[in-house]
Amino acid sequence: MTVLAIATTVLSVLSPYLQKAGQKVAEMIGEELYPTIKRLFIIPEEEVALENFKKDPSAGNREKVKGILIQKLSDEKNEKELNEIKNTLKLTDSKAFNIEILVEQIEKAREDIEFFSLGENEVDETARGNWKMKVLSKQKHLKDLEARLLKTLND
Repeated sequence: MTVLAIATTVLSVLSPYLQKAGQKVAEMIGEELYPTIKRLFIIPEEEVALENFKKDPSAGNREKVKGILIQKLSDEKNEKELNEIKNTLKLTDSKAFNIEILVEQIEKAREDIEFFSLGENEVDETARGNWKMKVLSKQKHLKDLEARLLKTLND
């Protein structure tokens, strides 16, 4: 499983955990993941990025933390933390394959939401309602994908 897929999976799991969404799987896995992730964020700017993500796991904060996490997990000196994350996520080859597919779909859904959200203001008044519906539909799809990811992690 690629570091990008692992980082995206970690952030998908941590988002509801940090928002106190109450999803048992996310809470359970998030409680185990967060201390490991926090150990990686040692530079003050990284700590600030993680705190900002903790307060507001929106797209901008998520992408900043994801970039740092990819960099950290790609560094050989952080192999211990990478292995802890893999163990926490209980990654087997078949599970990793399913997770990577879900992560790709999650990333695409987030891109679509951003595209339609930004484009909503660019269309005329009559089309704006359709764009809003597309955003809502994509947000529901994203929640469904994240729920499937959490279920896959729990299996």
